[in-house]
Amino acid sequence: MSRAVTAFLKCLLAAAIALSLFTSAQAGLGPENVCLVVNSRSWASLTIANHYAAWRKIPAQNIVHVDWAAQIDVTSLDEYRLKLLTPILGEIKARGLERQIDAIVYSSDFPYAVRYGEGREVASLTGVTCFAAQALASDTPDFAKLMSPYAIEALTNKSLPGVGFRSRIGRPAGTPGEPMYLSAMLAYTSGRGNSVAEALAYLERSVKADGASPRGTIYYCRNRDIRSTTREPGFATAVARLKKLGVKAEVIAGELPSGKQDVQGAMLGVAKFNWKQSQATILPGAICEHLTSYGGILHPRKGQTPFSELLRYGAAGSSGTVIEPYALAAKFPDPMMHVYYAEGNTLLEAFYLSIIAPYQLLVVGDPLCAPWAHTAKITVAGLEANESISAVREVRVDIAASEKGHQAAACEWFVDGRRAAVTKPDAAYSLDPSTLSPGAHELRAVVIAAMPQATQSRAIVPFVVSTADMAELAWTCPERAVFGEGVTIDAAFAGAVEIELYLDAHSIGKVRGDQGQIVVDTTRLGMGPARLSVEAHGPGGKAIARGADKLLKISQPAPLVNRRQPVTDRLLRGIEVTWKGGQESVALSALESDWLAKTGVPAATPYTASAWFEVSRDDVYQFQLRFNGELSLTVDGTPLLSQKKAKLKELFYAPVALKTGRHLLEITGQSDTKPPALDLRYGNTPVDYITGETFRHAE
Repeated sequence: MSRAVTAFLKCLLAAAIALSLFTSAQAGLGPENVCLVVNSRSWASLTIANHYAAWRKIPAQNIVHVDWAAQIDVTSLDEYRLKLLTPILGEIKARGLERQIDAIVYSSDFPYAVRYGEGREVASLTGVTCFAAQALASDTPDFAKLMSPYAIEALTNKSLPGVGFRSRIGRPAGTPGEPMYLSAMLAYTSGRGNSVAEALAYLERSVKADGASPRGTIYYCRNRDIRSTTREPGFATAVARLKKLGVKAEVIAGELPSGKQDVQGAMLGVAKFNWKQSQATILPGAICEHLTSYGGILHPRKGQTPFSELLRYGAAGSSGTVIEPYALAAKFPDPMMHVYYAEGNTLLEAFYLSIIAPYQLLVVGDPLCAPWAHTAKITVAGLEANESISAVREVRVDIAASEKGHQAAACEWFVDGRRAAVTKPDAAYSLDPSTLSPGAHELRAVVIAAMPQATQSRAIVPFVVSTADMAELAWTCPERAVFGEGVTIDAAFAGAVEIELYLDAHSIGKVRGDQGQIVVDTTRLGMGPARLSVEAHGPGGKAIARGADKLLKISQPAPLVNRRQPVTDRLLRGIEVTWKGGQESVALSALESDWLAKTGVPAATPYTASAWFEVSRDDVYQFQLRFNGELSLTVDGTPLLSQKKAKLKELFYAPVALKTGRHLLEITGQSDTKPPALDLRYGNTPVDYITGETFRHAE
């Protein structure tokens, strides 16, 4: 046994001994407990977040926009702490959400892995986020020694049900300490990940699976591969527990559940596979994953089948390690994961109830999917939708008569996304409008079920705070727009010093004074249902009026049809490069950022690069690029990036909708005093480096 394995097992034993310090969580996971992180410079990240927030009713205050300009494959721990984790935690605190956020979920276009320990060790983005406090507390955190008390509690006694999660766990009740977070990515849309269209498809079908009590089968695949034998000892126990819950489960021989049309979950153990050839069908809400070394390494040039293949064919969630983990069962989901899921826990809770050492595992999918959860239909008594109030209002929750058998433990009350109070389920909550600015607001009542999973049921009621002398914050917004267009927002409120426009809780523009217009570039909003709101500020920045949220539905632009064709049908491999002075050359690939310099382009010299490429289906594709100096990029003569200046540290995204067929890429630029550098990737699934195999020039 290697020293690394021995050390790991010692850490595991120490963590198990520490179980006596664990206090079980007593509430489940819901949209109010999720902090959704969005890369504000990525159209893909914005688009996925827009849709998911609408489907899952994520409060605007829970959505944090971060301008992530660094690498989106592997980043350093210092960069992660400085530019990602610190801003996220800072926003959570500034918005007063510390006591309600239990999960940090990333949209897309963030790095999947983080280097630490002098750059020699690698952890997943979601794994590092779980241990955010430890990541900030030490310059050299040893994530390999950090075990999840949440999973250890569950897996130590597998006869007990998995409990709902709350972040402040893992220590004696009443003692100080930093929270543990659950973490996931909604999608990874670069490298070997999924396209935006694929991500939206699996997320939407997972949302529709909630509470469906599916009748499919959980398949545990057994074979002689160590990836299977590592977890095989737990198969029988999990199958027995699932059957007691009335859920079908089987241990089958082979690498895949080939030919099965009822895959409600799958635990595989194989390095490479082709799901399409298996002719198996994944049902909505299913968790499917495989224990393999490089399933979570999403760089475009790596081997072994990534977990994104399972999401592509409809899984609600999957996972994979971002570095060689060795066949240590504690680093992967235990077979009991499917049991915890079938008991009614959310997908994210089911994953983390079953992973003792999550630091190398990247978890991706719909964190709130809960196919076996049983929620109650509730309403709020004492407040009508869109009602105006000016005095304290007593409100209560009312559980529908058909749900009287639903035992409630508590009711959490949220105002504008912030938890304001926790009451007994039959107690009144005093909604005090004097603590709120005039205008539109939202009340949420979340009933916590009296069961280990602490399933949540909710009612959402918009209302208006009015005053005797209240004027209306009037604002207009178009209902629809096309991505790439500018839209005009008109707003007016008498007495305002300024009026601010928000996408979720992210400021995107201001009107100086009490009336005016804001022109917004829709590329800053992403596609889908962008949630906009306005707020009027008085002297000192005090909020004096709020407008009701409006949804701007932003559609995909019509795909480009190239009217131009090369002068000859014979195209040669490579990108044609020319520069001032009449010089020209051909680059066979752009695998390294110095490919322009290698073709002979001098420093501080204007250059052009052009190539033809083929598109096999109508869709949105993107170029990802970083460069030094100044650069413009067009496709079929349409500008995607115009005279941008950068120093190679900033990543740009250039999406473009393309029609099936041939298209022309043209780049013009000039480096600074250094030789030209251009890191250039293109694609959809995957987003890959440009090579002469796919990009060609006329003879």
